[in-house]
Amino acid sequence: MRTPEGMQRARIGDWVVRDPAGEFFPVLGSVFPRRLEKPTEPDPEPEPDEA
Repeated sequence: MRTPEGMQRARIGDWVVRDPAGEFFPVLGSVFPRRLEKPTEPDPEPEPDEA
């Protein structure tokens, strides 16, 4: 795949991730769980006040 750093290859077991700028990068499957954070759940919406 073409990345800002040039051509890169993803192999079976690797992850392909997209950064906030929309660029795609391969990440080794063994590195992915250690380097990237899991998304957090959004804060729940506050309950509307009952009148």
